[in-house]
Amino acid sequence: MINRQIPPSFNKIEKIEFLKPQKSRLSNGIPVFTFFAENNHVVRVDLVFDAGSWFQPNVLVASFTNALLREGSRSMSSSEIAEKLDFYGAYLSLHSEKDKAVVTLYCLHKHYKAVVQIVADLIKFPVFPEHELRIHANKRKEQFRIDSEKVKVLAHRKFQEVLFPGGHPYGQLATIDDFDQVQGSQISNFHKMAYNANNCKLYISGFVDDEVVELTNTNFGEADWSGDAKLANTIIDATSLQAKSFRVSRKDSVQSAIRVGKLLFNQKHPDFIDMRLLNTLLGGYFGSRLMANIREDKGYTYGIHSSMVSMQQAGFFAISTEVGSEFVEPTLIEILKEIEKLKTELVNKEELERVKSYFVGNMIRSFDGPFATMESFRSVIEYGLEADYFDQAVQHAIQLTSERILELAQKYLDFDSMKVVVAG
Repeated sequence: MINRQIPPSFNKIEKIEFLKPQKSRLSNGIPVFTFFAENNHVVRVDLVFDAGSWFQPNVLVASFTNALLREGSRSMSSSEIAEKLDFYGAYLSLHSEKDKAVVTLYCLHKHYKAVVQIVADLIKFPVFPEHELRIHANKRKEQFRIDSEKVKVLAHRKFQEVLFPGGHPYGQLATIDDFDQVQGSQISNFHKMAYNANNCKLYISGFVDDEVVELTNTNFGEADWSGDAKLANTIIDATSLQAKSFRVSRKDSVQSAIRVGKLLFNQKHPDFIDMRLLNTLLGGYFGSRLMANIREDKGYTYGIHSSMVSMQQAGFFAISTEVGSEFVEPTLIEILKEIEKLKTELVNKEELERVKSYFVGNMIRSFDGPFATMESFRSVIEYGLEADYFDQAVQHAIQLTSERILELAQKYLDFDSMKVVVAG
């Protein structure tokens, strides 16, 4: 008979052997990272371009270019592309962010030959029809109008503006009128500069046999899209606004969105891993201190979260939540209390071990299957970090001490240096 009063035993994780992707190159020099999974008959391909909003000449151009790739090529209309992908049971995802633009394909191994040709055609030879551009612009404009009614969106935009002001590439914000200003010629020129072999990395995972590698090289390894163009990646230092507190008024709003944070550093910084552990303790998971205090004890919010955000040229720390408008000041007081506690008191051993276990366990979950494994490695490869990054992260977690947490909090979590944005 099992004694339900006794919790199950557990063993501490001392080391994890992470299987790492193989690196090669296509005939034209494109770096290729592959992760083979014999029992998975699906192939995932990620084509990653340095074509995020950092590089765009005008606001919205990067995201529009990426989104409109599927709306017609030199040999297929948008409906034909959609019908063919649907016929083969393939899924195509287009995603644009601050630094990168990503085209992701999922398809069965047996259909890879047909599907990869479709994807190669729409990436290399899109036509960006004017009517599709206007349809996309109108949809995005309407969504922008809807989002602008949400306090959390208003707070996010203002926080972005505060951290990256004065025309900084990470601080670009669209207005409602910008959606009517994007021109087809801007998109075509941006595509020519950004979507070429000199500006691309390939990540292939799943059933990646010799046939998949050969077909990938046939479609993306030739010189017909190598080109000489490559967008310049000029480093621009981020300097946030001097003022500390910012308010965004939203009439008749019963809730207010709060953002608290500051510029810090990105994933390449030697303190980043340890700061992620500190962040987990403060507000990075459901059992965090901010959740225990502001949700469970005070009942001011349904959720509060803190994060370390990394981009290619900058990084920042942020706390975010939505509360009833009458609880804004009490919430800010409690946030300050939790930060000051980290700066003045050592974390007890039991809490620290719980956070370390969660951190390592969450990392293990991010390697659940070939697609997740490749996505995890892509997150470090794009920063030029070594493949043993996750091995190092585990060792950092194992070796982390309360004294190290205190040191980091005192060094980086000065509340007076943080920006406070409230929208509501």
